[in-house]
Amino acid sequence: MILDGPEDNEIVLGHNAATKEEFMEWSNQKEWDKLFRYVNMKPGQYVHVPAGSLHAFCKDAVAVAFSVNADVTYRLYDFDRVEASTGKPRELHLREVFDNISVPDRIEPCTPMQEERDGCRISFFTMSQACIPAAGWRRRKGED
Repeated sequence: MILDGPEDNEIVLGHNAATKEEFMEWSNQKEWDKLFRYVNMKPGQYVHVPAGSLHAFCKDAVAVAFSVNADVTYRLYDFDRVEASTGKPRELHLREVFDNISVPDRIEPCTPMQEERDGCRISFFTMSQACIPAAGWRRRKGED
């Protein structure tokens, strides 16, 4: 869930690769705009990210994640950030990502269901949906 940040938080949510080989090729070539799927989310919106799914939040986004208790994060790309303590780029986990990523991608856009209860409009989805605002879904950065 996006708690705060720019009005239009651009997040990476899933990928465009049709095969594991294509995913690995685009990753190794650092063709991120080809590989990544982007969606704009506003503060207060929620998206379900299934295990094995590629995701990243934009700069200045304040987000909270709800997940099962697991102490595992694999980095495919880290915006070329450097560890302050070592002066070296942060560790990436390409082999682990390649071994665990879902291909083809399982995240599909949907429109949240809405109903009104006690004067409040409530948006919801079932756990069989990975819900993102359908109007904000883009196959590649810069496409609408």
